[in-house]
Amino acid sequence: MTQLIPRWFPDASIRSCDKVASGFSGAIVWKLRLEDEPSFAVPGLHDWAIRCWPAETSLERVLEIHSVIRHARQLQCGFLPQYRPCQRSGLTAFENQQRVWECSQWMPGAPPNLVRSVKSVAPQLGFALAQFHNATASMGRQFSKSALVIDSRLHRLRTLEKISNQGSFAPAAMKSDVKLHWASNILQQHWTTKVTTAKTVLNELQAISWHQQYVLRDVHCQNTLFDNEQLTAILDYDALRIDSPAADIARLIGSMQLGLTEELWQGVSEIFSEAATETKTEGYKELVWQSLLAAYRQIRAFSEQEERLARLLVEVSPVVNLANWVVWLAQEPARFQGRMEEAIVRMCDWARVVQGDCSDRGPS
Repeated sequence: MTQLIPRWFPDASIRSCDKVASGFSGAIVWKLRLEDEPSFAVPGLHDWAIRCWPAETSLERVLEIHSVIRHARQLQCGFLPQYRPCQRSGLTAFENQQRVWECSQWMPGAPPNLVRSVKSVAPQLGFALAQFHNATASMGRQFSKSALVIDSRLHRLRTLEKISNQGSFAPAAMKSDVKLHWASNILQQHWTTKVTTAKTVLNELQAISWHQQYVLRDVHCQNTLFDNEQLTAILDYDALRIDSPAADIARLIGSMQLGLTEELWQGVSEIFSEAATETKTEGYKELVWQSLLAAYRQIRAFSEQEERLARLLVEVSPVVNLANWVVWLAQEPARFQGRMEEAIVRMCDWARVVQGDCSDRGPS
């Protein structure tokens, strides 16, 4: 690492450079803190994020992502970081030892506490997504039959169906691992009904022409940062591509299901109590939907057709996500080397969402 830092900061004094926790994508991130401010650095910026992209990511792909993020940032999307160009090439990424490297502004904040602040978090994120979509609307915009999110979801459903038909979801084949057996059993119970309905609607929507543009496609709550309940950043652009804006809305609202148990949804209900008309969890979730979409639509249109797609994706995603985690853990455990416990927790979280009983933590 020390030999790479001078590519961005050839004369800077380094206070620290520490590896930080990262997700399951295979990327590695360090937080770089500079001792002083070189004349070529951005005034006031001492902290930077150095990222080593996953091995399969090309330099061309990273530079494409950077161009989109840079364009959106220039159009008032201050919740996106600025990238530090290399001193020699002027590019914002380079290859070293068959990996792509970048340096960007370190964004302050932490993922939101949804129970305490969902009433302010949901509209802020809805507004920010609308800002981003407005900014990127002129880049690669197109109308075409079917959207990427529809095609990719149908393709994954067909792949998982083949695995299911081969008996790979059968709990009997997984009794060696109690939690995997428990999650697989839940998947078996809900798979056919949910997937049959989803495929019918997705096939119908596939025949429709959709507005598509650059969208983030992985707007998970854990990829958003807040400071004093104010949005400071939306991070993680690995999945950025041309797709329907509905993909971002669905991913964001769907991710909220993971962090909120039944008891925590009751806490959310108290925040929305003055507007609540139902006492069931689904009623509170609907209020989150309404809050986020209302903020989005203040500055950008979101059609009924797009909302229908987003809601369908949120409905089907839990069972697809659970199937993915069951398959990965049963057939590809090596990909989670050193992080197996985290992966099992994620699988169990999706199992709880699928069965609709968020209080059930699964077998110990």
